Amino acid sequence: MAQFNSYMDIALSEASDAAVRGEVPVGAVVVSKGQVIAQAGNRTRELRDPTAHAEMLAIRAACIALGQERLTGCDLYVTLEPCPMCAAAISNGRIARLYYGASDPKSGGIAQGAKVFTHAQCHHVPEVYDGIGEEACSALLTDFFAGLRKPLSGSTNLQIRKAKPEDATAIAACFDRAYSVYATRINDLPEVAIGIEDDIANNAVWVAVDCGVIVGGLVLVLHPAHATLANIAIDPSASGRGLGKALIDRAEDACRKLKLPCIRLSTHIKMLENVSLYEHLGWHVTDRKGNKVLMEKAILTDETNK
Repeated sequence: MAQFNSYMDIALSEASDAAVRGEVPVGAVVVSKGQVIAQAGNRTRELRDPTAHAEMLAIRAACIALGQERLTGCDLYVTLEPCPMCAAAISNGRIARLYYGASDPKSGGIAQGAKVFTHAQCHHVPEVYDGIGEEACSALLTDFFAGLRKPLSGSTNLQIRKAKPEDATAIAACFDRAYSVYATRINDLPEVAIGIEDDIANNAVWVAVDCGVIVGGLVLVLHPAHATLANIAIDPSASGRGLGKALIDRAEDACRKLKLPCIRLSTHIKMLENVSLYEHLGWHVTDRKGNKVLMEKAILTDETNK
């Protein structure tokens, strides 16, 4: 009997990378004749594509690598039980063996819910092996969602730090999620996630990171006589935890060190809750232009207190 060689550790690595990007941590690997030919992690938020599950991306990449639409004889390793969509793709791709780690009672499509492989319309059924590396796969998911729900106060996992170039994708995804709540009532929102790479390179950018996941970000543009808060966003899953104030406090500290007298910002005129929040934090409205409310806050330095 041939010795079983699991590739779940590679799938777990892809899942961990997905978590860093702010994606649900799921990873997948396609193996052909003992060689890894494709691997991927979830990228639904990054690509703005609901089909960009780890399995789908890995299957697409494997088909390209082999130059064919069928993955006959190939194995698929995935950290979480595939959903019905991915299960159908696994069947259509003629994958020989499916190995998955954690079960998914909520959205799974193999042993749960739709049980795709049991349907008469499913023309190919792979061999299925569950529970492969289950403990590690489950722990990664549990830690990820616990981190999103953890209160800010007393959290030892929260970090406010300067952004790095490799954070750009996760920051953009966070900004998109934050502003998506306004999309149904504000039809002229700007593209808030564009240019994050340039912002990190040229401006002061901070991120709020909780349990390894970027859940907030702030872009501060520094001028000779003032600073502009160009963007601030908190992931909806982390709202109400004081992250916005923590990021603004960091920006104000930076202005004090540079002896800049004030910070300015503009927010959409329909975001009345934001105007109220800023006023509560000591900002005041200076003007209204078109769809923008212009606001400013004085920065009290040691010299202005004398």
